[in-house]
Amino acid sequence: FQGWVYVFFSVASELAGILILAGIVMAAYRRYVIKPETLPNTAEDGLVLLLITCMVVTGYLVEGLRIALNGDAWKALSPVGWGVSSFFDGISEKTGRTLHASLWWTHTVFALGWIALIPYTKFVHLLSLPTNVFFSKLKPRGELQRPDIEKLMESAESDIDLKIGVQKADEFTWKQRMDFDSCVSCGRCEEVCPAYLSDRTYFTPRQLIARLKDSLSALEAGKNEETKDIIGGVLDEEFIWHCRTCCACVEVCPALIDHVDTLMELRRNEVLIQGRMPEEASRAMRLFETNGNPFAPQSERVEWIDQLNVRVVGPGEKVDVLYWIGCLVSFDPQKRKIASDLCRLLAKCGVDFGVLGAAEKCCGDPARVLGQEMLFQQAAKEQVELLKQREFKILLTGCPHCYNVLKHEYRQFGGDFRVVHHTEYLQELVSRGAIKPQPKTTRRYVYHDPCYLGRYQGIYDAPRAVLRSVLGRQALEMKNQRRKSLCCGAGGGHYFMDLRRGERINNLRVK
Repeated sequence: FQGWVYVFFSVASELAGILILAGIVMAAYRRYVIKPETLPNTAEDGLVLLLITCMVVTGYLVEGLRIALNGDAWKALSPVGWGVSSFFDGISEKTGRTLHASLWWTHTVFALGWIALIPYTKFVHLLSLPTNVFFSKLKPRGELQRPDIEKLMESAESDIDLKIGVQKADEFTWKQRMDFDSCVSCGRCEEVCPAYLSDRTYFTPRQLIARLKDSLSALEAGKNEETKDIIGGVLDEEFIWHCRTCCACVEVCPALIDHVDTLMELRRNEVLIQGRMPEEASRAMRLFETNGNPFAPQSERVEWIDQLNVRVVGPGEKVDVLYWIGCLVSFDPQKRKIASDLCRLLAKCGVDFGVLGAAEKCCGDPARVLGQEMLFQQAAKEQVELLKQREFKILLTGCPHCYNVLKHEYRQFGGDFRVVHHTEYLQELVSRGAIKPQPKTTRRYVYHDPCYLGRYQGIYDAPRAVLRSVLGRQALEMKNQRRKSLCCGAGGGHYFMDLRRGERINNLRVK
């Protein structure tokens, strides 16, 4: 190369080499000095770092020897090579050329060896990771891919033909397989996983992906004459139930792996095909089937709403804001004040609002996260039809789980509604002067970012803005906040079951 082309490649290769060596030093320091508990360390990891180091160092030696023998008017553009050339001062031309040829071939062997090893070592992530990022999920994080269960049951000629979720390794989709290949075992998911922080000896998102990848590798190698079931063969029956579906792992994963989506496929198969579910969760689902919610008879909701003294919007009626109260507030006496206070604020601001009353049942989220997809779809279809019988501009809710289902999941069943969280609506009322808080309290308040409101929906500022208007100052922040918020421990169906392993996550959250 000559001219500007030579200048460009000289500078680019010099900078690339410096940055690669800096990266090697950082990686080696983290692996062999800091030694984080969440970072697995194998012989392959050390060999990978050593190979890259040898490739770069021999490249600099070749460059330095070339400058020492031939000189270079542009040597200032290669400061490392120029510095290395001083080691070869005084070397004879014959010896130099022989040494240059030896170093050049050594460097070439390292470089070609590195290329040849890409498919067989962690270097494959140079290809798989950016490809996986390119094909990453574009839909909202809270929207799961699902088949129509009713159509599947109608089309299946027998129970053997009915396929729901993932049972065996050969049933994974191409995208799930790419997820497995893209995992670099960096351990970032473990650092933020509430289940792992609670008990470091059992469930981890990294182990989930690693074991599923191993099952695929065994299948492709033909080690198993008959493909083993994932649950009971690769993972024990309890493993998949420890996930809180908080998406903390997905948030920090550099490869954008969909841990939660894959785990939900395993749960669906466990529940609907294998008929297995933790007993406590199973009781909640039976209550759901009987009452239309997993808490209590629907009559309790109706009696309380009658006492609330708000308008119940019937079929064919119009209202500006339809308030979806949610089961947890409706059936928990301690939380009912949330709904009553919100209704008082809406009434005071002159908002035309109402509730569904007896027509409001569970949105289906508990069944959804527990893998009871049939029950979820039945509930979703029923509630969508009931909602479409009313005419409203805004569907208001305070529950992050309801918000996610109403906004993202119901669209798959024809329910395309404008869903607004009550903190967003209150912020709007405050900003336009409809509500004028008068800060009086001197008490200190701290805000917890719910997983399904923060990481799932990206709603971080509205709750803080409302608190700031009420307090007259910023609320205190937890150590783990916003996208790094630690789960409360009740997600993934754990509000309805208690799998006792390690320290309780709710205790970890408030420490």
